[in-house]
Amino acid sequence: MADLAEERGMRVTQLMREWVYSNLQKAIPSSAYNEAEAEDTATWRRSIKARVEGRLKSNKEKKEKLEAYDAQQCAMVPEPSTETCEIQTPPSEPSDTLRQRRL
Repeated sequence: MADLAEERGMRVTQLMREWVYSNLQKAIPSSAYNEAEAEDTATWRRSIKARVEGRLKSNKEKKEKLEAYDAQQCAMVPEPSTETCEIQTPPSEPSDTLRQRRL
């Protein structure tokens, strides 16, 4: 199955879905088929929407966590000035770069 899907340039799940719907279209009345296809499309759209919303929420939480970390690091500087505060990225971040924030 994986080889056939690869030959056609699609995922196995997509190939299976097409096979199932092709057989359903032949086996059941067109009204029932159209209803099932519409429901599958709606489910797929809800899934994509939930995935996008989840990523947005996760990115927002990461940004807030990083901003809180930055504030904590800059708070350790004794007096505010026009200089910049170099901040090491948190250990959970994959980057070793330094970021600067104006105090």
